[in-house]
Amino acid sequence: MSFYSICKSDPVLDFIRDTYDATPLKIPDTRIKPLTLFTTVKRRFRYIGPIKDIAADKAWKKLRPESQKLSDISKVESRKLSWSIAIDLLSPFLAQSLTPSLTDTMTSLKAFRSTSVCVSIKGVRRHFIAPSRVANLLKSAPINLRTIDSSGTLHLVDSILVARKITLNMNCPSAVEVATKLENALSGKFSTDAILRSQSCVSIAGNKFVPFAFTCFQLQIDESGRASRIEFPSSGGPQIGATPMGVDLPPTHVMLGEPNEFVKIDS
Repeated sequence: MSFYSICKSDPVLDFIRDTYDATPLKIPDTRIKPLTLFTTVKRRFRYIGPIKDIAADKAWKKLRPESQKLSDISKVESRKLSWSIAIDLLSPFLAQSLTPSLTDTMTSLKAFRSTSVCVSIKGVRRHFIAPSRVANLLKSAPINLRTIDSSGTLHLVDSILVARKITLNMNCPSAVEVATKLENALSGKFSTDAILRSQSCVSIAGNKFVPFAFTCFQLQIDESGRASRIEFPSSGGPQIGATPMGVDLPPTHVMLGEPNEFVKIDS
């Protein structure tokens, strides 16, 4: 399966999709970076690789992503989740950002299994390459795809959203007491810099940024097997908070999956 759904729509997922046209990742995948190629066939995703490894023109190797802070995401909380669902969703992120043993510790905390939590993502950044730069380079240096299996719909990643900190807001009776117990349980196993409590909230900070969502465009392939232009959807587009690109083409990304779905890129 390449798509994973949660029971209902969620404010965080809705915000990520509606504001940034971004597709949430089920598992943080460090292969997914700006200028990564992948294909979709019948709701399955197949990783191809960085465009610089395929394109013959050296100009593609010179493209460097820009970076910016996205503080507005941190203001949005998820819907109320059970402890088990929250840990299931967060485990891949926490394992890559901090340490795999953290998720084992949190899963083993039996006293919290009846606890409900709301989750927010903090310290978010976006690494991106402006679509205008990609579109112009495709015109001057189209990519020959005849040597690779590009069956299906071909997509090019132009930005990723990364973070290294999440906050759990306890949503239950005695929330402050529960948060204190969680802080104590985790602080005994990890550095004090990684775990921080404020009232009923416990923040967990990793030591590296990991991707949790991405945006992409569909590439148009001509009869000779070359990708020479971006195929833009005919409607939609990012709202306030998205990158001010100022391009001639509509800066609209391909939306993958349903509103309540995460995506996993197959190997």
